[in-house]
Amino acid sequence: MENSKPLGSVGLDTQPSAPAAPPTEPSRPFSIYETFLTDEGILPQFPPEDRSIQERTPNGTNSPIISLPTIDDDCAREALIQFATEKCCYGVTPAKNLVLMEIKPYATFKYRLETFTEDRGVKWVREPFHGQDVDGPERGPAPSAWEIAVDGPPLFVDRIIHVPVPHTAYVKVCSTCSGLCTVTCYMCSGLGWRTCISCAGTGRQMDNTFCYSCSGMGRSRKNNITEYIQDRQTGFPLKKFSKVNGDNIFCDQSVMVYPIMGFPEEDICEASRVTTQKHLEMFASTRRIHQQRQTIELVPLYHVIYDWKGKQHSYYIYGTEKKVYAPGYPARCCWLCSIL
Repeated sequence: MENSKPLGSVGLDTQPSAPAAPPTEPSRPFSIYETFLTDEGILPQFPPEDRSIQERTPNGTNSPIISLPTIDDDCAREALIQFATEKCCYGVTPAKNLVLMEIKPYATFKYRLETFTEDRGVKWVREPFHGQDVDGPERGPAPSAWEIAVDGPPLFVDRIIHVPVPHTAYVKVCSTCSGLCTVTCYMCSGLGWRTCISCAGTGRQMDNTFCYSCSGMGRSRKNNITEYIQDRQTGFPLKKFSKVNGDNIFCDQSVMVYPIMGFPEEDICEASRVTTQKHLEMFASTRRIHQQRQTIELVPLYHVIYDWKGKQHSYYIYGTEKKVYAPGYPARCCWLCSIL
């Protein structure tokens, strides 16, 4: 299509002469996306069926060597001193002078399944036409969204990628100004005119289909994570385990992993079975699964019981970072710190 020259615009303080009628659009080949794609948003594109997902074979799991790190009185005391020091309203005197009575260790296992997926969708994107090259349907049929090669990020790293779909661009009359190059100014209620920002005063727009590599949620390559943490019934809030690390004692990575079998803790095996099946049902039919990884971490937990001024108190040390949870610490001078 020949490039249309800008029809021009005038300042806001003057009234233009009667604008020229917009030229008609020539006929052009039809893109496959125009039969179903509207301006309402992103249309998901489902990937072709991956038969390798259905051909998984079970793998036995060798029992790892489980050894919980020990912690002595000095280490337990130092962890509480550090905890109290970081709290603006906590005194350190009890931490320094407490009488340790008992340290109860608990080996707590944290199971994690990561499923790195990709989903794709397409939508129309418009830009002013200034005579740039137009890759339209006359150059060949437009590929489907999943036929477009897209370089990906490292595995298990979230990313959104915007890629033009080849052979889908075309030039049409600007839908905002109807090809007149100017629109009524909303700031002066029509007393003047301003240049149309949709087509930059050219009277033309170029439409192009973009593969967003994402669904209507705006996501593209995403690492979907599910965790399961054992409850040892110690009174410790399990949600705090998600903020610390443990020692990685098992790791299995493949395009599709199979549920863990033979691990000494049966609830971990059950969590693996339920979670892998859940991820398969959630992602296999609507997204492309690039890789899965399942891990088991041994997260240390210690329940420390101590005496201070004749009263028994306790606190918890958890994670390899030796974080402290002490809800009943005896030297608090601020009610807000007591609930943090």
